[in-house]
Amino acid sequence: MLSVTQNASNYIACVSSHAKCVPARGTRAVMRHTCRPVPHRAARLAAGPAERHNTLPRLALPVGNCPTGTRRARVVVASASASPADVEPLSSRPLVLLQDTAVPPEEAIKQVQDVPGVYAVYDDEETLQYCGISRKVASSVVAHLEDLPELTHALRVNALPGATREQLQGAWKAWMQESISATGRVPPGNEPGERKWITRKKKPAKPEIELTDGTDASKGQNMETLLKEVVAKHPVVLFIKGSRTNPECSFSYNILSIFEGYKIDYETINVMDERHNPGAREVLKTLSDWPTIPQVYINGEFMGGAEIVEEMHRNGELKPMVVKD
Repeated sequence: MLSVTQNASNYIACVSSHAKCVPARGTRAVMRHTCRPVPHRAARLAAGPAERHNTLPRLALPVGNCPTGTRRARVVVASASASPADVEPLSSRPLVLLQDTAVPPEEAIKQVQDVPGVYAVYDDEETLQYCGISRKVASSVVAHLEDLPELTHALRVNALPGATREQLQGAWKAWMQESISATGRVPPGNEPGERKWITRKKKPAKPEIELTDGTDASKGQNMETLLKEVVAKHPVVLFIKGSRTNPECSFSYNILSIFEGYKIDYETINVMDERHNPGAREVLKTLSDWPTIPQVYINGEFMGGAEIVEEMHRNGELKPMVVKD
């Protein structure tokens, strides 16, 4: 029976043999590839029953056959790797604390560059949980903080700006080998079948603003006053038809897509919701002196309807107004 270290070494070697699959699958897919080595048909027929099934175990959940058109896997050391001058040992990299009580996570993460590299995530006992590759390390770590805060307390990073996919894979392999040599096992997050580190949790959509509570008693409220209050209170307000998850016209969909792409916080109001926003659609048209929906307000100022806002987006005028450096 193979030792834990031998099994782990086989895991690393088999993953390395699939570096060519990365362009089609993505760098992380290499860590959950399922290809088995398949001997030539003549060799299989000549072998006995036991040898015919003597293949390496599957690495993780199925993701399909190799895109290279073959299912043969060679247990070899990856030929392409990052330069030794660039790839520093895992243990030599400083530990960046992300959930230190003295520094909030959003400030701590500023120590990490949003560039290609490899990174290792540790829990509150400084036990390695996951070793990853990313084209934008800081963004990946922010995602881990949001989805797995209980396991993401610290990290080590080796930034490799300009590294190729093969170089990133080589750097990741070196860190994995170092970790396995030190602990005798694969990090929990890199175990076959483990997906929580590579699958984002879907966040619930932010609800629309409702100008009234929808009761009969609220129907007497002055809608113009309510509209003025909401655009004065919130930096970005989109008046649309439908909701942000279910827009009811293509123009509303296009406007939502623009602001979603900016990855900013913004508010939406469904002018078709007559229960909570009675009369808002017609009052808004009068207030803005604009006949169509959607309408966009930024910092209390009316920007325009769909065509104007889309043009502002295309010429680069809109983004600086809402995305702050």
